[in-house]
Amino acid sequence: LREALANGAVGIRLTKDVQLSATLEIRGELTLDLNGYVLQMTGSGSAGGIVGWVRSGSVEYCLSTATVSGGENAVTGGLVGRNEGTVTKGYYYNETAKNTQVAGGTGTVTNSFYLADSSTFGAENDAGARTAAEFAAGRVVWELSGKFSGSNGNYAIWRLDDESKRPALVKDGRDFSNTLWEMTLEKTFGPENMAVKFSAEGYTTLTEGNTQYIYIRTNTEVSVDASGIPEGYAVRYSPKMPTKLESLVWNESDLRFYYNIS
Repeated sequence: LREALANGAVGIRLTKDVQLSATLEIRGELTLDLNGYVLQMTGSGSAGGIVGWVRSGSVEYCLSTATVSGGENAVTGGLVGRNEGTVTKGYYYNETAKNTQVAGGTGTVTNSFYLADSSTFGAENDAGARTAAEFAAGRVVWELSGKFSGSNGNYAIWRLDDESKRPALVKDGRDFSNTLWEMTLEKTFGPENMAVKFSAEGYTTLTEGNTQYIYIRTNTEVSVDASGIPEGYAVRYSPKMPTKLESLVWNESDLRFYYNIS
């Protein structure tokens, strides 16, 4: 990889996983196609977890768990130190360096995420900060894979690694079995202190306000527990009470459910 960069390559396609012990510097236009493999920084990087300086071009489909360090006036980032190009579809996860953004500099960062103490999910200016719970629940996998918009053709480019509970790249980009879908159940009306419990075996439910989120694979059964609602109240669901994520998801509305308590 370093030799190709030194020879001025403008397009590189990986044919195996690559681990870096020092950061890269990209000086010109470069398209780096990971081809479903992993480009991962494993040592202590200077300025950027994978690339020290992107002067132009883009860095895509990358992850780093490395410790990032720089000099007193260094511009640092989890994936890219000084970004003057584009960073997209990647993430940085380091428990000892929480709140370190994906890239420093003035370039563009889209659909990229980093471990933080508090989340910016749903914020108007979402900076990509996600908590450990969000990573472990599969939210970041869903976001990296393009959500329902299917920027990756609704094929799983990323999966949730069962051991680390972090996103991992899938070598077969058409692996439907690894696709995670965001199913939600939102309370639209009812007493503030009352809510049903939305869950799926083997998955984690995230609750934010009146909305519960589960990130699950197709053909997964879900359950709604209304046993905590006192007698005298009725729970009504729209368009119906969710019971299962079917094998085919045609519309985003297939993933959105609502209920009220009255």
